[in-house]
Amino acid sequence: MGSYCDIYLHKDLDETYFVSRNGHKIEHINLTEAKIACEELYNRFDWTNLELVIIQAELMPWDVLGKGLIKNEFEGYLNAHQQHLAFIQKSRLFEKLLKVQSGSAYTAFQNDRKALRGKAFREKYPGHVIRQHSALQELNIPDMEQYAHGINIFEQQVMHYGQEAVLHFKPFNILKKYMLTGVKKYRMTTKPTAR
Repeated sequence: MGSYCDIYLHKDLDETYFVSRNGHKIEHINLTEAKIACEELYNRFDWTNLELVIIQAELMPWDVLGKGLIKNEFEGYLNAHQQHLAFIQKSRLFEKLLKVQSGSAYTAFQNDRKALRGKAFREKYPGHVIRQHSALQELNIPDMEQYAHGINIFEQQVMHYGQEAVLHFKPFNILKKYMLTGVKKYRMTTKPTAR
């Protein structure tokens, strides 16, 4: 998993630059490292009559452009769920709620709710008991094993795709080739904005 990137691969490798999915020139990466990563790709072309090749690629790893997103969003989300799970397990909150739901007072309340109507039901149960048992009935208690398993999978994915590695590209399409002969020299009509 990486970040989308258009590579503007020039015959003069030093002129090569990179553009994001949104059309912004990518300048906040190690450009020297990125150009070195393009050398293998560069060597696949016969540059005799070529001036420029525009290539769609994934800029790898995801960490290169997505470090802030990984740290602030994905790791934050993971941390929130890990703390939530730890609190629930430590407090045994859901265990206690399930115990109340399986108790005789709650079962009697549910049976009376079906059998008694209006005033008779309200006379038997005070308002606070009705509110408590009604809220307990509406509560959706998750499967804690499945929740913990989901958190573990999410953590593995974030750690795997968010790890630091050597910058490289995975090309998947050639958008355009600009030739030296027979075609006007390539000029961008609008330059990508630096970001």
